[in-house]
Amino acid sequence: MKRNKHIFWLGALFFVFALIKYAFNTEQMPTAFIVFEILSFLVLLYIIYFVQNLIDVCKGGDGAAGDDKDCVKRLAEIERLKLKLKRFEAQHQHDMESRQIKGHELVATLQNCFHGFTEESVTKLVDELVNHYEVMAAVGYLLDNDRYKVVKKFGIDDDVVLPDLTLDDGLHAQALADRRAMEITDIPEDYIEVSSATGSGQPIYLYILPLLQGEHDGLVLEVATFKKNDLVEVWNQFQSAQ
Repeated sequence: MKRNKHIFWLGALFFVFALIKYAFNTEQMPTAFIVFEILSFLVLLYIIYFVQNLIDVCKGGDGAAGDDKDCVKRLAEIERLKLKLKRFEAQHQHDMESRQIKGHELVATLQNCFHGFTEESVTKLVDELVNHYEVMAAVGYLLDNDRYKVVKKFGIDDDVVLPDLTLDDGLHAQALADRRAMEITDIPEDYIEVSSATGSGQPIYLYILPLLQGEHDGLVLEVATFKKNDLVEVWNQFQSAQ
């Protein structure tokens, strides 16, 4: 196998070049897709290993390949790996297609919920996201003069008083200035704690979802979850459709 190690180095180099293109399009490339690429590469290397070992064992002149038990086992293992890779690719493709369909359906639902920049629209948008995703906490803000006031809360105790947002409030101001949804993973420890019947904990992902029209109409949703999801992609599609 040592004399053929260049095959693995060549495969690794090809894989690195294949991944470089994603560095230029990270915002639109789901993490699940990149993980799939890595797992596919590892399975492919595993197949190469068995194929190369098969050549070394079965073609070494020590007898017919069909009579070598070890060779037969390796052939069966290669076929098993090929089938596993095909099933993995098919499942991944199915998951991607299902995700796209659900994303388009959610965008259409959000459009039906939105009827101008009103408290009712903010409430309906928050409720729809809560129903669709595993949301731990959510806050809906509506622009009122030069401030964004709280009009909807989910998963937050009623006695918790949340301050209004101003146009210079850190990440919220950045999301509003960029007019694009944001995903934040570096959440401060003193950020709001989510409580449930099984205990309490800190959310892992925070999504800031702005929607603006001109200078006088705007709303912002703040959604906290324990799991990563496609909220940024869905919200940007919804925002572009307005």
